[in-house]
Amino acid sequence: MDTSAVIVLADHIDDPRLPARVFISAITLAELSVGPLVAESETERADRLGVLQHAEASIDALAFDASAARAHGMPLVTANARDFEGIRGLEVIDLLSH
Repeated sequence: MDTSAVIVLADHIDDPRLPARVFISAITLAELSVGPLVAESETERADRLGVLQHAEASIDALAFDASAARAHGMPLVTANARDFEGIRGLEVIDLLSH
């Protein structure tokens, strides 16, 4: 699951396309960690901190990327499928498409 998907996950938690178990990469965790630091308001900072804390508590972080997902036959869950267009053999689940 990439950063964009983690950010919108709460709104899509019942999406039947989600795998039974999801993972994030260490890169995604790092990106989520920066979010609260660059927030422009206290409300935005709190929201981003909540996403980070939820991800840290409930999603395993792995050294994982699109190549690894493809090699293991796992889907990549995103809210920005355009970032992954053209990667042959990669199953992409776009949470924002219906």
